[in-house]
Parts: sequence; structure tokens; C-alpha cells
Amino acid sequence: MLWLLGLHIVALLCWCAAILCVPMLWQEGVHFDTGDATAGAVRESRHDSGATVIPRRVFTWLATPAALLAIASGTALFLLMGTVQGWLLLKLVLVVMLVGAHIAAGLLMLRAERSDKAPPRYAAAGLSLLMLGIMTLIFCLVLAKPGT
Repeated sequence: MLWLLGLHIVALLCWCAAILCVPMLWQEGVHFDTGDATAGAVRESRHDSGATVIPRRVFTWLATPAALLAIASGTALFLLMGTVQGWLLLKLVLVVMLVGAHIAAGLLMLRAERSDKAPPRYAAAGLSLLMLGIMTLIFCLVLAKPGT
């Protein structure tokens, strides 16, 4: 079961790092010429500027699979350990909020691709702060495990 906990922690770290990178890439305004190497991603996103190709790849190929792996391994740990305590239920609520922020990042990216410009800086900064706050609360809650 220790390997499952390790997998959960690694997947969680990858998810958090990747999902925090996406709004930062928008804020930096990552633009580049779209050549043959990015043609598939550009066709997939239906725009020509290349403004969201890198954030889309980080979101689609790194953040989302890591999120699914973190949630699956966390669910397996929850079922194997059979722990039902108040702090764990609060952690699950915070994880649901983090998933909601993950979905919001994806929706902002789709909106940016449709308008062919980066999301507003205040939206990217607000989303980053929200996700960082949720991650910090989860981290503190897991380390403290109040009531145990």
C-alpha cells in the first residue's frame, strides 16, 4: 500500500505543478510561430496564432492525466484504508473544488482559443491564486490531520 501512497503523492505533485503552469503561461503571453511540429495542435484548437498551443499541451497531456491518476490512486487509498474522518471528508471537498478550478482553466483556454487572444490577466491571476489557496489548504489539512 506504500507504493500506492507514493503514486498518489507523485501524481498530485505533477497535477498541481502542471495546472499552476497553465495560467502562468497565459500571463506570460506565450506566442510563437506555428510550424509543422505544432500543426496538429493548431488544427485541433482551430486557430492560427499559436497563442494557446503550449498551455493546451500542458493542460491536456500533463495536468489532466496527472489529475485522473491522483484521483484514482486517492480513491483506491480511501477504499483500502477505510478511513472516514472529518479531516478526510473536508479534504475531499477541497479536492472537488480543485477539480472545479481545473475545469475552469480548461474553459478559459477554450474561450481564449475562440477569441484568438489570451485570457484576461485578472482571470489568470485569480485562477492561479484560487488554485494555490486550495492546494495550500489541502496540504495543511493532510499534514495536521485534526481530530486523529
